[in-house]
Amino acid sequence: MKGLIVFPCSEGQSLLQGQELYTAALELGMKDGDISGLGYDAKELSETALYKGVCDKAKDFDVIMLSSNETTRNTAALLAAGLGYALVNDVTGLKSVDEGIEVVRPVYTDSFFEELSIPAGKAVITIRPGFFEKSDESLVSGVEMMSVPAEPYVECGHSLTKIVSIADQIADAVDLEHADIIVAGGRGMGSKKGFDLCYEMADALGGAVGGTLSAVDLGYIDKSRQIGQSGRTVRPKLYFACGISGAPQHLTGMRDSGYIVAINKAPSEKIFGVSDVGIVGDALRIMPMLTEMLKKKKAEF
Repeated sequence: MKGLIVFPCSEGQSLLQGQELYTAALELGMKDGDISGLGYDAKELSETALYKGVCDKAKDFDVIMLSSNETTRNTAALLAAGLGYALVNDVTGLKSVDEGIEVVRPVYTDSFFEELSIPAGKAVITIRPGFFEKSDESLVSGVEMMSVPAEPYVECGHSLTKIVSIADQIADAVDLEHADIIVAGGRGMGSKKGFDLCYEMADALGGAVGGTLSAVDLGYIDKSRQIGQSGRTVRPKLYFACGISGAPQHLTGMRDSGYIVAINKAPSEKIFGVSDVGIVGDALRIMPMLTEMLKKKKAEF
């Protein structure tokens, strides 16, 4: 079995996605010589351009793997259709059996896990970030970089997509999927200014900041930092849920965190049902005190 792992690999970019994909390939029983890597610049390629760049190279491989996100899931669907391969998204476990592959993925907002069998062993798979160990960076640092010419039209099957314009990405890039500590805020933070408390606490902890769908809709935080079913899925070692009620949409994206601390003034909120520590009170009053304590403790070391 031969595998192709496809991941962002431009200059100065982390290789974490490639490291996880390499481990996933090893779990399928592949040896170092069976795994090839293809890197791309995530800032430059659309899903259709990524498909075009990968498709011709992918024909020589049994399994093509990408790290799961909105762009790569669309690309994976195009690849599977173009190659005639099976498609499985958001895989959290996999193994080789006889001549085929068995995979595990969460369903129904992560309430259940299903096992799927791919007898032919030909598949395009997207891997959910954070579920596989990171292999040695040296194993993926020498991957081939993809070169895709910028063209106004990209042909995909029977459709033809016309790029009318390309807008600059103004959102700050953040790798929430690989953050060890996340401070997340919800509607209870009250305003965009209220979210400054999340940034201050995250800075004291050396963590990243995320938010709920409602916080994004209210304009408190950028969409790129949304955690939940329609946003990012994270598994940090420590997760602070501040002013978050615990809607199923949000819980789907963070329930597998190592240690969850919830701060909310309503003791009946669902977030306390998944938290390891619950603090009942106003997050806007409690967070500054916690941040100050963290800064003092940090100064002692």
